[in-house]
Amino acid sequence: MKLLPSLLTFALALAPALSSGPQPREHYYTIDPNAGPAANTAGFTISRLTGFALNSNPPGTETMYSWTKASSKYLFHFYTTDPNGEKAPQAGFKLDGPAWFGPQGNQPGAVPLLRYISTVEGNDHLYTTNTSPGEINYRYEGIAGYVYADATRGGVPINEYVHAATS
Repeated sequence: MKLLPSLLTFALALAPALSSGPQPREHYYTIDPNAGPAANTAGFTISRLTGFALNSNPPGTETMYSWTKASSKYLFHFYTTDPNGEKAPQAGFKLDGPAWFGPQGNQPGAVPLLRYISTVEGNDHLYTTNTSPGEINYRYEGIAGYVYADATRGGVPINEYVHAATS
C-alpha cells in the first residue's frame, strides 16, 4: 500500500483562502520529512512531535487514513484507522489515503493516539499521546489509533503542524 503524497500541495492551493479572515486553529500531521518549507509557506508552523510511525505496512501494523475537508476558508484534517472514515464522509471529509502505518494496540512500545475535537470549530481535530494536551476548547473523542513512543522500532517522526487563528 502506497502512502499518499504530501497534502501540502493541496494546502498551498488553499493558502490564499486560508489567509483571509478569522481562522480557527487547524492541525496537520505528517511523516513527510520535507513538509516543513511547504507547510510554512501555507501558514502552518511545526508545533510538536506527536509520536512515531512507519512508512510501510509490515505485519502487526494498521493503516492510519487521512481525510480532508476544505471550504472557502479552511482546510481540516481527520485521521482514523477506519478505512470508511467513521463519520467523516457524512461530515464532508474526502479520503486522501494512507497517512502512515502504526502499531496495533497490543504491541510493545505502542501508545494510544488520542483524538480531541474543537468545541469552537467542530471540524478541527487535535491528535496527541498526552492525556492533558494543554489546549483549551478541545473535547476528548477517543483513541484514533496507536503510534510508537520512540523510534526504536524503525519508526519515523509524526510531526504536528498548526495553522493558528488570525484575524
